[in-house]
Amino acid sequence: MSEARLVRIFDRLQQETQAVMPDFHVRLLLGHPADYPHKRNCAMCMYLNTPHGRKIDILVAPKVLKMDRGRQEGLLRHELGHAVEFHLGVDRLHQWMPNLPAGGERRADAVAERLYGGPIFYDHDLIQTINGGTRPRPAHLGL
Repeated sequence: MSEARLVRIFDRLQQETQAVMPDFHVRLLLGHPADYPHKRNCAMCMYLNTPHGRKIDILVAPKVLKMDRGRQEGLLRHELGHAVEFHLGVDRLHQWMPNLPAGGERRADAVAERLYGGPIFYDHDLIQTINGGTRPRPAHLGL
């Protein structure tokens, strides 16, 4: 598997997001393996408030490069769901999507499902995927 495929998936999803929110921009960065010590630790979304607005980054573990396409896309969709919340803020997000789940993790899945038109599942390793599995996000993972 290659970094190029992950970047292609990310670029497509970011373009789909920008079709709805033209000022949306997120960077995709490769993290350090030590930052992802557990099997489920695969990606994170981070933001920083700057004088010029929010800077939002999605960091992925190097092990994501070896995952199948469905997992890669499921992970990126979920993290982009978080990024949209960071971009809009909770109040604007709720105006855009009333009746969102209360928990940030299930909320990220709901935002991603609306934006990209398909469900986020959790596979046998409890990692996000678009290939089928359990949904909604299992409660024991944190909501």
